[in-house]
Amino acid sequence: MDIAILIFRIGIGVGAVLVGLGVIMIALSLRPVARDARALASDARRLANLAERELAGRSTSEPATPSASAGPVQSPDTREDEQIA
Repeated sequence: MDIAILIFRIGIGVGAVLVGLGVIMIALSLRPVARDARALASDARRLANLAERELAGRSTSEPATPSASAGPVQSPDTREDEQIA
């Protein structure tokens, strides 16, 4: 019975070591993904800041209300059964 317990404990130890190695390998393989995710987040922040600056500059140089002479959206060449009521 002592041999069975010894084999069981050795198996548990080997299994724990293998799980630890697996976790380390996964962490090492995910490093490039994490680096790319940080770069994408940085790019998104940069683009958001750029868009905010452009919109802030545009609202001061142009009127904020849309033009009243925009006209209808419907094409003048539509058939009678396709016209929007």
